[in-house]
Amino acid sequence: MIYILSTSKNILPDECLDNVMFLNLLGIKLLDFSVDEKLLADSKYIILTSKNSVKSILRNSDANSFLQKKAIAIGSATANEWMEAGGEILFCPRISCNGRKLAQMLKKFRSKELKGNKVLYPCARDRLTDFAKLLSGICNVIDISVYESYEKNNYEGVEDLVKNAEKNSIFIFGSPNIYKSFVNNYGWRQDWIAISLGATTFSYFDRNIRKANANGNFKDALDLARSLESTNKLGDRKV
Repeated sequence: MIYILSTSKNILPDECLDNVMFLNLLGIKLLDFSVDEKLLADSKYIILTSKNSVKSILRNSDANSFLQKKAIAIGSATANEWMEAGGEILFCPRISCNGRKLAQMLKKFRSKELKGNKVLYPCARDRLTDFAKLLSGICNVIDISVYESYEKNNYEGVEDLVKNAEKNSIFIFGSPNIYKSFVNNYGWRQDWIAISLGATTFSYFDRNIRKANANGNFKDALDLARSLESTNKLGDRKV
């Protein structure tokens, strides 16, 4: 059995979902926020590590001003969300990466553009990456909390499903927080397999579990899960 753990169910077409079950452990709350007018005007770029950041920006009264900033996106899904809203992309890695790796690539490939600039980072209240520290020698990154996640009260139903999960069940995790919430509440069986969409979530997987990195979106992760399911090539694998 394949389980997809995400804050949204509308991520895949119905025809892809045979023998797939969605589990939604976390909710997302978009936050009201404001940015100093001068800071917003003086900032040339924006760092985006989640589609939730884009969604929160678009409901803000300063959305048009934010959309004037060229974005540094952590992955293609976030980049596409920004471009569909009318924004431009300065940099997006070809292969999914985590925040630390993104910072390293920015130092290598985009330090000239970023040098001395103010860069806005709309992020989760419990953000995972400290870009202000990682890029301190190049630019001034300003964090803005624009959304937060919270645990839903659906443990009893999920607990029954998890308790009866088949051997070698595969779990696709949409974010590090979802993985942490799942493991903290339900534990982990050694025969299960965890799949991440990208490097950030993969880096949060426990060392001694079966795991794989899809390096893509939910469709890529599901394709990988079906491949592992059909060929029984299970183990600590990064693709």
